[in-house]
Amino acid sequence: SEVFAVAFGVLAAGAVILTLNVLLL
Repeated sequence: SEVFAVAFGVLAAGAVILTLNVLLL
């Protein structure tokens, strides 16, 4: 469903942001 797709997108974006923060720090 669209809700699941949006939730997955948010989680994926959060994972990418956390990964970038770890790499940059």
